[in-house]
Amino acid sequence: MSTPLHKSTYRPVKDDEFKDDDDEVDDGSSQQSSWRFGRQQSGSFRSKHFAIANVVLFVSSLGMLGLSLFFMGKVSVRSVSTSSPACAPEDTSVYSPIFDRLPVKQLLTKVNGTFWPQNPPSLLQQRPSPEVDRVWARLTTTYGIVITEDEVRKMGKDPKKSWPWPKVDAPEGSYMGIIDIFHQVHCLDMFRRTAFPEYYGNLREMYKDELFPFDDHLLHCQYTLVQALTCHADLEVILFNKIKGLSGPFADFSVEKKCRNFDDIMAWQDAHQIKPQGNEYKETPDGIEQIDGTGNAFPWSA
Repeated sequence: MSTPLHKSTYRPVKDDEFKDDDDEVDDGSSQQSSWRFGRQQSGSFRSKHFAIANVVLFVSSLGMLGLSLFFMGKVSVRSVSTSSPACAPEDTSVYSPIFDRLPVKQLLTKVNGTFWPQNPPSLLQQRPSPEVDRVWARLTTTYGIVITEDEVRKMGKDPKKSWPWPKVDAPEGSYMGIIDIFHQVHCLDMFRRTAFPEYYGNLREMYKDELFPFDDHLLHCQYTLVQALTCHADLEVILFNKIKGLSGPFADFSVEKKCRNFDDIMAWQDAHQIKPQGNEYKETPDGIEQIDGTGNAFPWSA
């Protein structure tokens, strides 16, 4: 996604782990997402309300299930059976410089797919509250990382078209990047907050002055999450049980999966992210080749 950095930088929170503390973070009622896009969509909101509500519920359901594959430890209670050696990058991903910097281990994990919060409940399975907001802020407020010129080329990208870090923040020849999972979690959080307007307020109004219309931002996130889910296309089989007091089969969504150790990924991100020092991101870097934003930053022509 191509956006001005000062509009898309993930913002930090001060807590070092998924836990309650007294650090001040956005509570969601006043925050705009760390990728703050969107402005008021022209036309009537009511005409789209029903369709968007259905999209929100559907994609949020898919996303919450998908998110459970990643988060563990203090925010998601899962039964970890064993661990395996680091993932072979060629078996799990296209080239990513993260595999060169972090041994990404896998865990055999039983995903909690119950409809009701377990005891004790995971904060990621609960309705909005200040405590829940702190957990989501922890996941969605991250900074960019350094990508080298050689790594940009290995990714199949052109350094001349990639945004460099200002020299005040990183060595010369460093390029700005974020890890894809954090964009996906941002998108899931957009749907989560949209599903609770009584708590978070009118997000369309909050986003009315941003670059992208709010509904189009949601559609972007919807498509991003659907592509991520169908790309991984988990093939674990869901069986059915007979529940006392209920007729017919009842799905057992709590299946075992091999999951990347997200705690390690989050710790690596925390240790290597860069907090921008100035306002250089509002200025076009010298020598960068500008590209056409039609279909990405701007709508296709009618």
